[in-house]
Amino acid sequence: MAAHARLHAAGVLLKNLVDKSWVTHEDAADGSGPAVAELPAEAKTHIKDMVLEGLADPNRQIRALMAATATRIVNIEGTELWPRLMTALMGSLRSGIPDHVDGAMRVMSELVEDISEAEFANIAPSLLPDILRVLCSPEAFPPRTRAKSIHIYRKFVETLKSVERAYPEAISRYLLPSLPEWMSAFRSCLLAADGSSGNLYLQTQTLKAIEQLSSSFANHARVHVFELAPLIWAGTRAVLPRYVADEVLAAEDGNLGGTDPGYDSDGESIGFASYLFAFFELMCVLAERVDFKPLFSEKKAPTPLLVELASACYSFAQISREQ
Repeated sequence: MAAHARLHAAGVLLKNLVDKSWVTHEDAADGSGPAVAELPAEAKTHIKDMVLEGLADPNRQIRALMAATATRIVNIEGTELWPRLMTALMGSLRSGIPDHVDGAMRVMSELVEDISEAEFANIAPSLLPDILRVLCSPEAFPPRTRAKSIHIYRKFVETLKSVERAYPEAISRYLLPSLPEWMSAFRSCLLAADGSSGNLYLQTQTLKAIEQLSSSFANHARVHVFELAPLIWAGTRAVLPRYVADEVLAAEDGNLGGTDPGYDSDGESIGFASYLFAFFELMCVLAERVDFKPLFSEKKAPTPLLVELASACYSFAQISREQ
């Protein structure tokens, strides 16, 4: 325990060092403070090697710190000056070793938020099959690691949408061939609901990905969404009794925050609120698109799903007196 505490403290110091000394800058916001010397190239190379090694550390907190440090370095100088990074991350993803995979997924899930469309297009063909394998291996990887693969895929779909007009062939080349496999994987995620916070987070990311596909490529996602809709609704309906017990009634008994954990130690939103927000966001997208109208209306009459959904809205709107 003491050794891990020291390693954690060292990791924090390392991240702070990168923030302060990776490039020369002024201490004061107006440039009047003393300059902080930039680390020499040899030191930067050594730090990068340490970070890559730390991404495979058995301690989850160390991996989280190293992932944050790696992301910070890339934010400062880009990936061009760290050619080993992508190779190392892809090697870790393909290793099948849970700690290695988790470390790589942590970095990848952050990098896809900032890298350019061209960079993402370059890595997507080799990255997506690897993260799909992670998602489809519940016996090997925990739900939160698998959820990161969905986050990366959702970013990929978002990027495809942004380049669709300029490169229409990208849809048939990158999206459509693997879309049935991803939808099948989402189906497995929805079927795996057991009420645990990890699986709830996995389902939340699944709903967000389905929403992204439905809003960006409704004509391609339509048939799959119709197949998944009963599972989506069944999972949300199953959450309702626990939501009322843990959030509404628990607050009535004096627990103003309810019993929903809300966030895990990594700062990820894992609770009921995030899941329900993702669910209703998806329902709004589906309700607004003519492609999905048969889910809610048939022969000018409401479908059973719409009737049950309206009832659920009333139930989920319950709050305690204190709230």
